[in-house]
Amino acid sequence: MNKISVIVPVYNVEKYISKCVESIINQTYRNLEIILINDGSTDKSGDICEYFSKKDDRIILVHQNNQGLSMARNNGLDIASGDYISFIDSDDWIETDMFELLYNNCLNYNADISMCNFRYVDEQNQIVLDYESKFTINENNAVVEAVMEGESKIIFYLNYNTYSVVAWNKLYKINLFTDIRFPRGKVFEDVFVTHKLIDKANKVVVSPDYKYYYLSRNESITKKPFTLNRLDSIEGCIERYNYIASKYPFLENICRKHIFLALLSCVEKAIQSNVIDKYRNELNAMIQEVSNYSMDNCGISHYQKTMLELLFGGIRKYILGRKYFSRLKLDEQITAQDNDKDDDIENNEDFKYFFAYDQKTATPAVSVIVPVYNTAPYLNQCIDSILSQTLKNIEIICINDGSTDGSLEILNLYQQKDERIKVISRANKGVSVSRNEALQIAKGEYVIFMDSDDFYASKSVLMHLFGNAKQNKALICGGSLSFYVNGVVTYAPDAKFNQTGLIDYADYQNSQWFTAFIFNREMLLSNNIFFPDYTQYEDPPFLVRAMVCANNFYAIASDIYRYRIKHKVNNFNNLKIADVLRGLTDCLKISSENNLSKLHNFTANSLYNDYYPFSTHLLSDKGELHKLLFKFLTQINYDIVERNFISTALDFFAQRNSKYFSYKQKEDTDFFSVFEAYKKILIDKNIYSILKDDFVLLASREYKRGFF
Repeated sequence: MNKISVIVPVYNVEKYISKCVESIINQTYRNLEIILINDGSTDKSGDICEYFSKKDDRIILVHQNNQGLSMARNNGLDIASGDYISFIDSDDWIETDMFELLYNNCLNYNADISMCNFRYVDEQNQIVLDYESKFTINENNAVVEAVMEGESKIIFYLNYNTYSVVAWNKLYKINLFTDIRFPRGKVFEDVFVTHKLIDKANKVVVSPDYKYYYLSRNESITKKPFTLNRLDSIEGCIERYNYIASKYPFLENICRKHIFLALLSCVEKAIQSNVIDKYRNELNAMIQEVSNYSMDNCGISHYQKTMLELLFGGIRKYILGRKYFSRLKLDEQITAQDNDKDDDIENNEDFKYFFAYDQKTATPAVSVIVPVYNTAPYLNQCIDSILSQTLKNIEIICINDGSTDGSLEILNLYQQKDERIKVISRANKGVSVSRNEALQIAKGEYVIFMDSDDFYASKSVLMHLFGNAKQNKALICGGSLSFYVNGVVTYAPDAKFNQTGLIDYADYQNSQWFTAFIFNREMLLSNNIFFPDYTQYEDPPFLVRAMVCANNFYAIASDIYRYRIKHKVNNFNNLKIADVLRGLTDCLKISSENNLSKLHNFTANSLYNDYYPFSTHLLSDKGELHKLLFKFLTQINYDIVERNFISTALDFFAQRNSKYFSYKQKEDTDFFSVFEAYKKILIDKNIYSILKDDFVLLASREYKRGFF
């Protein structure tokens, strides 16, 4: 059984040290070396340590002049003889099986670092704050450990900085400290060190179990009034930025974010401590250093960026702006407008969803389904926007639908670089078949669909969608969609959400923009909700069926999806028009059956408002299109359709441009039969007499003369 050296720096904690030491000596894992470093305590802490050293021969007690927490740990490291190292703060305590759990996880997963969950508690043992306990869920729906290696260790460290930056909830192999020590004389010393240890480790295993209790007391470093030592937190973030950015350039933006947040925290603490004037020069020097870093694309909120801009213009501007926003309560409003803010999802949502994962065992949070057909010029931007998501536990299913332009070669390169990408290549079968095939093999709890010439609006899109869906137990969650034309972004009114919250579909009744939503996969499969095999207008019936099944969805006021337009020409032919008519008819049927009058009217008018150019095909075709048109017309529920639709329909039949139609050509009888059938419907519904004047006007047109 390997020895664990437990290092406990001790300084003026006479009220707490007994509970701390007792929680260590009572561990179920017995092979411990307990090193108590009395760092020049001036209370009875040293005497209490002496008592315990005589009580338990596993305790090594060192008395030294006060050198600070870092040097106390370093001195403990210098004399430690164990195979593993752990640090416990002397005012905290641990569960009796913490080391047994951490050690077993190291062995079971061949990991160099093992960490557990923790809780903040007050002096009355009341929980102040804890973190969500779920990390990874296996196929049996049981919570298990998360195991990370490679760059995923650093991604986890940065995304869960509060959890992973601390030194004390972990067990380390001793060899990690061969060339690593804590910085002398620094507070926030962990910021300088733990990222190096995690990067050096071969694997890191994270347990969801709460085993460590961190005492939150007013005398602690983080609770004390501002002193210049607090600037160490910024210095540590800058040093960490230099280390990580040099080795993992794609993560430098998150490191920049931490620098900015540390600066804002320091300035706020200085203001609260009323010491701005006392330390103005030192603060200004640090502000000037941080201002050299770009605030672009690092995930800070709009409000935070605004306050940093004020701060870089001078502390006085910052203080005035802070008072102004506080008085008007604009800070929440500004933050709510930002698309890249972290919200509270990182603190409240299951940890498991934001880890890199073992593709063979883990269940993805979201499956991203991307049909690909000849979109090589735009495909890199599409896939990059998926891979850069802060939600790492995803799978990406790309269906190459018979591309001939090099799209497949691009996909294969991505698949080689990232195991989350699965590429399926086959002959062209159409976008609906591609999506349905991917949906049937997807493993994610939720699925989202993306067109391969589009891209996500920010790196936090999937985190926001999935986190809000889980938090609110929503089967569908969506946000705003914007149009993208050569770098210019615009919005359609019906594609933008201005408020966050649960929305009943009966109040929404939209059939467009399905790519801005995630859908619970089990809901789709168990209700047989797939895309109809149409070449056009296949997505509205899918979205409407899903929405009707879910009954409601959760909307977030964030920009989700960039929909590229005006980059290609869609040449309609009879097949495409036939599928449009089929899709419209499907939506008419569903909306009628569910009394969705707004959707029913929108769909009924779509043929004439959005697809008016189809008239040339409808007038020239002599078979299938006329039958589909008649089916569309007969599907209309005249109990809920608006009267102006009927007049619009009559005008459609009239066809203002006579060069495509001549009544004198009697061979076009199929079209007339549809018109007569439509007229009969109106007569049966007692509508014809009301709109008789419209028919008379129609009959008076030259190329319809003699029809009635």
